[in-house]
Amino acid sequence: MIGDNRKLVSILIIALLLLLVAGFNIALYLLYTRSLDTLDRSLGDRLLSVGRAIAPEIEGVLQYETPEDPLSLATVVRLQDYLVRIRDSDALSAIYLLDAEHRDMLSLDDSISNVQLFLPLHIEGLSRAALGNAGVSELNRAGNRYFKSAYQPVGEDPVYGVLLIESNFEFFTEFEDFKQYMIVVNAAAIGFLLFVSIVVVILNRRLIQAEKMLVSQAALSQMGQMAAVIAHEVRNPLAIIKATAERLKKKYASGESSDAQLFDFIPEEVDRLNTITTHYLQFASPIDAPGKVQNLSEVVESVVQGMSKEFEQKGVKLHADCESSITSCKVDSQKVRQILVNLMKNALDVSPEGATVNVTAGTARSGILSITISDTGAGIEKKVMKHIFDPFFTTKSQGTGLGLFVVKRLVDNMKGEIRINSQVGVGTSVTVTFPERIDGEDSRS
Repeated sequence: MIGDNRKLVSILIIALLLLLVAGFNIALYLLYTRSLDTLDRSLGDRLLSVGRAIAPEIEGVLQYETPEDPLSLATVVRLQDYLVRIRDSDALSAIYLLDAEHRDMLSLDDSISNVQLFLPLHIEGLSRAALGNAGVSELNRAGNRYFKSAYQPVGEDPVYGVLLIESNFEFFTEFEDFKQYMIVVNAAAIGFLLFVSIVVVILNRRLIQAEKMLVSQAALSQMGQMAAVIAHEVRNPLAIIKATAERLKKKYASGESSDAQLFDFIPEEVDRLNTITTHYLQFASPIDAPGKVQNLSEVVESVVQGMSKEFEQKGVKLHADCESSITSCKVDSQKVRQILVNLMKNALDVSPEGATVNVTAGTARSGILSITISDTGAGIEKKVMKHIFDPFFTTKSQGTGLGLFVVKRLVDNMKGEIRINSQVGVGTSVTVTFPERIDGEDSRS
């Protein structure tokens, strides 16, 4: 429930950041487009006002000219002087005077050599102006420069010609810079959003893991306390039952009686129950306290010797191999002994009669010790492997599900690692690695 709430909070945070970035980008885009449209309309109105202002002056000159003939030199000079003043005062780039057939009558051009080169861009506006309708072009771009044109008829009836007034606007390049700035800001915002999202996801996962660990530890602590109480309460009656069964066997059982097996059955079941209670006590007992420091080879030999009888009774061979390099390697004997006993019991349980269990101890690398227990049992399925270290998880009909859980706790406490390689139908190999213990060193450090 806690994890689900944190996931929901993370999703809401990321969604909020996405909305903020999207809103910011939309605001920038609207600012860009509206500013561009407003400026475009304003500049178009300015060009039209220039055209309307100079058209009557030009009309007054052209009405004395013959339409079929070229303009006289005096008229050209007069109009050029006038239009140059207009061009310079209004910061225009070009002024053209064309007839109704779109032929040049007069031109002042600082940026374009010949209007005929760009006539297709103006044909619609010129045609409308020739019919007496003034207008402006769309904002056109040539390279890094922006151009806008106005089409103003000269005269009404008749129309003597059409003024093509053009201006390039350097400040429109500022809008291109602003557009690039928008792209950079957008990329930075997306990068920041990705970074924050990754951080939120990582922190959320760590918090969920920490909370799950705390909840798990609290639950395990409560189960451990309960298991310890049960184990202690059960052990005393078990000891009495076993002692009573042995006394009854001595008194009433005879070697030839068919009921003699009943007297053996009671102690065997008592031993099995005692093993279960031992597992519960191991589960409940603290593992932080450091144990006796002892050579690894001595610990391995001691455990192998102590369990050899169990292996013999089941007809399973036990083979131990300790490298000479570990004769002086110190370990926490209590923890290592408990690890070995649990792993060897598991190997014995799955081994058929005549099989061999191998115990190998050596050094994995400098300062790191290694113990491997391998068997030729049935192997472990992948779906079981996922839960193999979970408490109370077992595939055995009489198992407690605590053996490997206790082993994992001990290995983690020793700052070691445990690896299990298993193949169904072939067998299982369990390898435990942990740092060498130094006299006086606390295993918790």
